[in-house]
Amino acid sequence: MARYQGRLTEWHDGKGYGFIQGITDARHKAVFLHIKNFKQQGPRPIVGCVVEYELGLDKKSRPHAINVCYVKANQVQQPQPITIKMTKALAWHPMYIVMVIYWVSLFVLSAFAMLPSLSLMVIMLVNAYTYWAYYKDKQASIQQDNRISEQHLLLMCALGGWTAAWFAGQNFRHKTQKQPFKHYYYLSILANIGLVAFSVFVLQFSGF
Repeated sequence: MARYQGRLTEWHDGKGYGFIQGITDARHKAVFLHIKNFKQQGPRPIVGCVVEYELGLDKKSRPHAINVCYVKANQVQQPQPITIKMTKALAWHPMYIVMVIYWVSLFVLSAFAMLPSLSLMVIMLVNAYTYWAYYKDKQASIQQDNRISEQHLLLMCALGGWTAAWFAGQNFRHKTQKQPFKHYYYLSILANIGLVAFSVFVLQFSGF
């Protein structure tokens, strides 16, 4: 099968697709390219990079690039590792105050047996899991793999993992701007505080 060279003129990295303008064949005006059609998984492409490809047809007989590889390795976007990085701006973030009040309240309520036994440990475990879930979802978004559902992440936040979710979101730059997820995240905080308050009420006034 004939192979062609073309330049990437449009690329939507979040969705993993773009379009190629042919170099060796000027008839290739806007050849569709999907990230899965590269011969090997590797660095993400950037607009302007030159690739080599074969021309295929999709189910609707539309041309698209297959068996794609880079012509110049220095024209690609190097993958950014997921790092844990806190900026100085976060040091005085209002969420810190909310979280300190939340955790101090949990410890005090637990110390005076105003919360069900093991509640504090369960919330800690939920936070550890939530942080891990954010990390895995961030990796999946980069690698175009199966994602963790937003409903699952929000459920973990409502069960007490919202503090870890906030740190994970800031550290991994994940779901900090997306709407309406951000609004639902804040609602999950209120839901968790309401759940804790309800647990205290039931324990104190149920006779147990």
